[in-house]
Amino acid sequence: MSAPGAEKNPADRSSCEIVISRLFNAPRALVFKMSTDPKHLVHWAIPKGFYPPIIDHVDARAGGSLQMTMRCTDGNVYLSKWAFIEVDEPARLVYDEVCDENGRPFHRSRQTVEFTEHDGKTTLSVHGRIDIVPGRDPRWTLEIMKAGWAEGWGENFDLLEKYLATSPAP
Repeated sequence: MSAPGAEKNPADRSSCEIVISRLFNAPRALVFKMSTDPKHLVHWAIPKGFYPPIIDHVDARAGGSLQMTMRCTDGNVYLSKWAFIEVDEPARLVYDEVCDENGRPFHRSRQTVEFTEHDGKTTLSVHGRIDIVPGRDPRWTLEIMKAGWAEGWGENFDLLEKYLATSPAP
């Protein structure tokens, strides 16, 4: 038995938290729209090594959902399904995500996305709790998923920054 407050072995954990933020030179209403409108999402939700996502549907309201398929250049296919818990336009999104890789459970997460405006610029912050799921490919450890999320969101934010600078207002 471990002592109270002792850190669990990272290999024994079943979830982890990650926070990623970026300041964008755009008003929050626009950044929010770019994050919930499929005609915009397909231009920036593309981590390196992936093709643009196929967004089956988006219903960005509490009780609504999003479903998208992300195909990787290595042949893997990821299906991401979101269930919106809270939508407070243009300030906040909260959703549960279930994702599979080639039809096999990959992860679950609760993501809280906040859009905070200051002087016409917007800080977009994603706070995620990643839960590993039974039956997943064992190579997907929490440490690998956490690093992949940080890298993927960083790449997505780079693309969103470029897209905001070059796209016409919606």
